[in-house]
Amino acid sequence: MECPPAGPPLQNSGKAVDHRSQPFFSDEAIEGYLADRSPLNGSWRRVIASMAIYGLRPWEAWVVEPCRQRAGCAWVGAGKTNRHGTSQPRQVPPFHQEWLERFAMEQLWREPLPPLADPSRAGARVNQQLRRAGLIKAGGPTTYGFRHAYARRLHSPRYRVTDAHASLFIGHTVAAHHKAYRGWQGQDNPIGTYMDACIANEQ
Repeated sequence: MECPPAGPPLQNSGKAVDHRSQPFFSDEAIEGYLADRSPLNGSWRRVIASMAIYGLRPWEAWVVEPCRQRAGCAWVGAGKTNRHGTSQPRQVPPFHQEWLERFAMEQLWREPLPPLADPSRAGARVNQQLRRAGLIKAGGPTTYGFRHAYARRLHSPRYRVTDAHASLFIGHTVAAHHKAYRGWQGQDNPIGTYMDACIANEQ
């Protein structure tokens, strides 16, 4: 069965993306946010879980749906438009796959999405909910911290996804991926990569 057709591309201001270093959420923090005791309701748990599992931009959490072609994957049917053009719709695999069951993603897909009048305000809406729930604080990761965590996870010793494949999963060019996440691919931090691999092998 094919994935659903692409929806209309979401427009943005067309400005170049500023790839400043930003904090990311740890896996432990994400698991705490989405635990059964989480103060987030079902609708917002769906938004946060989809962002964390699939590395989505905030607005993509309102257009993503389960992929009909590959179980466990997500389908982002709307592309992002900037000065270079519109990105293609994409299938996104889950990292970590065990989170699908842990966060009850099959049930969360059936939760209604929170109202969103303006897609450009999606990030602000997510941050507002996280602050109300006491899950983020000043100076810490914000909504894009879920996307950054996904990117870092792709290049971890556990997965070792290539930069070409990672850029497809995240939905931008290889050049943009290099610019944003080169330091997480091992080239710039060999001791960190080595120690991470040692820790992973011990587990």
